[in-house]
Amino acid sequence: MWLRASRDLATELPFDMEHVPGLGVVKKLDKERRWHLAGVYAARHQLVGPWLRRSCATCGTRGRCEYHRWADDVLISEASREWLGR
Repeated sequence: MWLRASRDLATELPFDMEHVPGLGVVKKLDKERRWHLAGVYAARHQLVGPWLRRSCATCGTRGRCEYHRWADDVLISEASREWLGR
């Protein structure tokens, strides 16, 4: 519940600000910095362990952690934009 509430608050930020895990609320990152951080987070925060009790290898969160969710959102949205030609 707390994670959902914190992500909902991110929609109420000013236009030129965004919430980035590990950095907090910062000015919008340029494309290269976003890609770099997403790649680092996706590589470091992977799920390990047995299927029923998978947890993040870095922070120990059960299931996907905030870092991994943010990295997935960035990588998937940018890849779909490129694939659609936008």
